[in-house]
Amino acid sequence: MRLNFTHDIRRRVRQSAVTLLELMVAMSILTFIIFGLYSMFDKTQKAFLETTTQKDVLESGRSFMDIMVRDLEQMRASKLIDRTNLYIAPIYINNNPINGFRQNSMQGNSLFTNVVQEFFFLTKTSQWTSVAYLMQPMSTNSSDYSLYTNMGVGSLRRYTYTTNEYYHPSADLFAIYYTNSTGSDFQLVADGVVHLALRTYDRDGNWVDTSGWSYTNTFIPAWLELEVAVIEPKVLLQARSIPNAAAQRAFLQETTNRASAVHLFRQRIPVRTAN
Repeated sequence: MRLNFTHDIRRRVRQSAVTLLELMVAMSILTFIIFGLYSMFDKTQKAFLETTTQKDVLESGRSFMDIMVRDLEQMRASKLIDRTNLYIAPIYINNNPINGFRQNSMQGNSLFTNVVQEFFFLTKTSQWTSVAYLMQPMSTNSSDYSLYTNMGVGSLRRYTYTTNEYYHPSADLFAIYYTNSTGSDFQLVADGVVHLALRTYDRDGNWVDTSGWSYTNTFIPAWLELEVAVIEPKVLLQARSIPNAAAQRAFLQETTNRASAVHLFRQRIPVRTAN
C-alpha cells in the first residue's frame, strides 16, 4: 500500500512538470512579444521626435518670416535720382553666384532649384533706414568669416543702418554704407537656409524681373513674394561635422532631395507705399 502511494505521487509530479520543449516555446513567444513592443516604442519615439522637430522648425519659420514681412511692408521710395530704393541680386563668391541645390519638386518628377539672393531696401519713420537680408554661406570653419565655402546653405542675416542726413550725397545708404558693410554688421535671423528669393510684381500682378537692375527714384513694386527654405537642425549639425567641403556638399545635396528635410516658407506681401 505504501509503495502504491509513492508511485502515484511520482506520476503526478511528472505530469505537472514543464518539459524543455515547452520552456523553449514559451521563451520564443516572450522574445517575440518583447521585440514587438520595442519596435512599437521605437517607431512611436521617432514619430514624436519628428513631430517635435517640425514644430520647432515651423515656429522658427513663422518668427523670422514675421520679421522680414514687417520690414518689407514698410518699404519706401527715396524719390531721389540714382538712389537705390530696392536691390535684388544673387550672392556672389569669388565673382561666381552660389550654386543652390536641386531637389525633387513636390509636383511630378521635376526638379526645384534653390536660389540664393540678397536684397536691400529703404524704410522711413522719423529717419531713413536701410535694411538688407542675405544668406551668409556656411563655412567649414564657422569662426572665420573669410573662409566661405560654396555650399548653398548658410545663415540668414539682417543688416540695418539709420541716418537723418540721407539727402546729402555722402549719405547714400546703398552705394556707401551697404556695399562697404562687413559680416560683423549683420545679425543672425535663422540658420540652415538653403533658399532665399524675393520676387517683385506690379499692381496688375505681373512679375517684374529685377535681375541686373534696381528700383530707384520714385519706383518700388506694388507686391513682393518672399520665399525662404530651411533644412532641419539635425541635418545641419551632421553637415557641419563633415570636414571635407566636397563630401559636405554631396551629403547636403542627397539630403535636400528628401522633401521632409526641407521646409519652405512663402508669403505674398503688399507694399503699401507703392504708387
